[in-house]
Amino acid sequence: MSRVLRVMFIDDEPNILSGLRRMLRSQRNEWDMQFANSGAEGLALMAEAPVDVLVCDMRMPGMDGVQVMAAVRERYPSTARIILTGQTDRESVIAALGLTQRFLLKPCRPEDLIAAIEQVMEVRRAVTEGQIQAFLGSVHSLPRPPAVYTQIVEMASRPDCNVQDLVEVIEHDIATATEVLKLVNSGVFCAPHPVDTLAGAVVLLGFDAIQALALASSALRSDVPTPESFDLDALANYSMVVAAMCRKIAAAEGADRNGVSAAFLSGLLHSVGLLVQVSASPGGWELVREGSRDPWAQAEVEVGVFGCTSTQASAYLLGLWGFAEPIVHAVLEQPVRPEDPMATPAAHTLAYARMRAGYPKAEIAGAPGTYLSPERLARWDELCADLREDLDTVVWPPAPLPR
Repeated sequence: MSRVLRVMFIDDEPNILSGLRRMLRSQRNEWDMQFANSGAEGLALMAEAPVDVLVCDMRMPGMDGVQVMAAVRERYPSTARIILTGQTDRESVIAALGLTQRFLLKPCRPEDLIAAIEQVMEVRRAVTEGQIQAFLGSVHSLPRPPAVYTQIVEMASRPDCNVQDLVEVIEHDIATATEVLKLVNSGVFCAPHPVDTLAGAVVLLGFDAIQALALASSALRSDVPTPESFDLDALANYSMVVAAMCRKIAAAEGADRNGVSAAFLSGLLHSVGLLVQVSASPGGWELVREGSRDPWAQAEVEVGVFGCTSTQASAYLLGLWGFAEPIVHAVLEQPVRPEDPMATPAAHTLAYARMRAGYPKAEIAGAPGTYLSPERLARWDELCADLREDLDTVVWPPAPLPR
């Protein structure tokens, strides 16, 4: 029998807490729920018995939500932190995103709140090592969804949202606008003619790709503290090539629109966890760099240095940020060997793209009788041939240090 999930809700409005009790009555047998009407009371209760998930209001008298989340991150790093608030001003959003893994707006439907909490815990259960949770929960330089990403997600949920609404959000974030136009004019989407407007790019790429680019452009910006030998531009280019390969393969294999989008997103975002690891422990990067001779060797070194693989860290973050389960698990399954009969097709696709983009001259042997058969491998190689021609400009991972 699985352990009962411990969830705490903090809000200074008694009516809000009463409403939460009523709307979550169906979870009484699944969750051990506590309710506190102030940050101080919530922290006092957690001192007696820490919780798995904290759902906290933003604006409260005395200790506000930002202060509560900061204290919880410091004292209980493995507790998942969710903001549930009616505050939507830019300053509040930015302050909250630095300390929380999910940001939900009031009014929030019961099914949306339940789904958010369960998804946070599903990823937490998937990454079972306590040291992984503690490492990721305590990192202060954790890449997080930027304000533009949050605005895009919120806007995309509106039934009356149109292209121009989205363009107005994107054009205020130069990095995201640049990435959008760069992607739409690359060979990934095969535009029939150059696209020089954000409106045209939005129509061609779709909301999912726009959201991912907003997130990636924030996570991979040059203001993140990293060692001199850690090339952020190379990592961003490598991730784009992986995403392009995943998208092509998924489309060729007959995936529907959601499947193609999931493949692209898993490729684009599968390395965000490495950035977290390196930012938290710059000295460990040289050890990883020296051991990066293939994805399996890299994963082994990452576990030794950081306590988890970079893809485990990425999956954990993507799940906390609310990405769909197929995306999270395709990343979590890495690295995957071609002969692995248990890996999903999505995981095989991502593994192939990571290998071809990171180690273009390495041999990949298809396994007869498995999903990645020699015949399928040959088709994928032919399909991605044009992308592989550009890999001389992508140097990732960097060459191992001389011995």
